[in-house]
Amino acid sequence: AEKEYGLLRQMEDKHLPVVQAVGHVSLPEHSVLITRYLEHSLPYHSLFLRQSLKTYRNSLLDAIASLLVQLHLAGVYWGDCSLSNALFRRDAGTLQAYLVDAETSEMHDTLSDSLRQYELDVMEENISGSLADLAAMGALPADYPVFETGAYIRERYEHLWAEINREE
Repeated sequence: AEKEYGLLRQMEDKHLPVVQAVGHVSLPEHSVLITRYLEHSLPYHSLFLRQSLKTYRNSLLDAIASLLVQLHLAGVYWGDCSLSNALFRRDAGTLQAYLVDAETSEMHDTLSDSLRQYELDVMEENISGSLADLAAMGALPADYPVFETGAYIRERYEHLWAEINREE
């Protein structure tokens, strides 16, 4: 918890969209991270289980791609990018993603291409797993592209990354 607290504070100092770490408690057998409640935020499953939020599903995918780009530009390796490790807040008809779980994160001056690509591989696998769970619950239409969605997010990420990093 102490390491995660420090990482979240560093990310906050860089004005990245993360939950606000307010403290940590160390006990002999474990430690606990304390974060401030992110008002008006939603976990990903709400966007799939509540029909009134269905219109935000595609925005959720773009929000994850955008969050990853922001983190990578700042030298942050998330380490466990998944829908479960993010919260989403409605923002002018779209969604903004916030990193919640930084337990496996690392701060670097810059990220190598190989580390970024590895992060995207992990993301694809985690996204597929989360969506497969929802599909098994019957929360997704039968034709929902469960195993193609991670690749879609990667494509959005790579497009945004190229746009931001291209030379004029």
